[in-house]
Amino acid sequence: MINPVLTILFDLFIVGSALTIVASLVAEQWAMREPAVGRVRRARPVVVASRSRRAGRARRGARIHAA
Repeated sequence: MINPVLTILFDLFIVGSALTIVASLVAEQWAMREPAVGRVRRARPVVVASRSRRAGRARRGARIHAA
C-alpha cells in the first residue's frame, strides 16, 4: 500500500502546479489588456451581389457616362 502522506503531498503538488499555471495565465492576460475606449462594434456582414446585378449596374453606369 502507498503511504497516505505521500499521496496527500503528491495531490497538493498537482493542485499547486495547476493553480500556478492558471495564475500566470491570468496575470499575463491582465498585463496584455489595453484600455477600452468607446463601444466595441461587430463588423457588419458583407452581402455580395450576384454577377448579373453587378453587370446591370455597370451597364447602366456606362450609359449614363456615355450620354
